[in-house]
Amino acid sequence: MDKTTYKFADQSIAGIMQLLQLSLMTGTPIDDHLRLAEFEETPEGLVMTEDFISRTEKFVTDLEQNLQGPILDEYEQLRNPN
Repeated sequence: MDKTTYKFADQSIAGIMQLLQLSLMTGTPIDDHLRLAEFEETPEGLVMTEDFISRTEKFVTDLEQNLQGPILDEYEQLRNPN
């Protein structure tokens, strides 16, 4: 019985690194992010699906927008304590 082996394409390795960074930024376990990851087989190796990349980018954009308001408010309070 032959076993099929797979390798991650460079795109997937970069994506996994971004998931690790996201995990550290949000304080969530990396395994939660990895469970949601989706890959497809290509000649270059396993790559993250476009759908998964789009969902992750939207999550990061939403996170940035939600954080931007409070951070800017705090910065303004520090600049203008009156």
